[in-house]
Amino acid sequence: MFRWLKSIFCWHEVRASQSWHYMENSLTGQRKAIWSGVNGGYQPLDRRWLRTGDIIVGPYGRALLDYKSEDVAPAYGADAGGIPE
Repeated sequence: MFRWLKSIFCWHEVRASQSWHYMENSLTGQRKAIWSGVNGGYQPLDRRWLRTGDIIVGPYGRALLDYKSEDVAPAYGADAGGIPE
């Protein structure tokens, strides 16, 4: 219970690009990419940094990354299952 509660507050920003903020949980090791909503150019999502089971919070909602192969990443939202709210 305490580990779960502590994991909520352990998120820190690793890096940021023009459109994406990349965060990592220092307790669980889970990563997530959050779209900042800044317009002004296309900035692709860095899928090499993300792993299976990581979260993408983009302009179309939340998605859970599920790679079928480590070499091939699915298109954003195409094969990623939604996370229940």
